[in-house]
Amino acid sequence: MTFTFTGTTIGFYNLIGPEGSTYSYVIDNNISGTGAVTANTSYRYKNGSILKKNLDEGEHTITITNTGADGKELGIAYFIVDER
Repeated sequence: MTFTFTGTTIGFYNLIGPEGSTYSYVIDNNISGTGAVTANTSYRYKNGSILKKNLDEGEHTITITNTGADGKELGIAYFIVDER
C-alpha cells in the first residue's frame, strides 16, 4: 500500500485478530522501519502505532508492506497524520 500525506508525523491504528502479522515501511525512499501486530483471540482495535515523528513539513510518500508469513493479514483501520 502506497500513498502520499502532508504532515510531520505518521502512524496508524490497526485491527488485531487471531493471527497477528509483521510489516515494513519506507517513507520518502529513505526512512524505513519494521513492526509487528500481536495476535489476540478476538478482533479489536489496537492502540495507535506512531511510525515516524519530526518529518520535514510538506508532502511525503509512505509504502507499507505486509511481511507476515503464509498470508497472515495486516488490518489497518486508519492512519494518523499530524500536519504541524
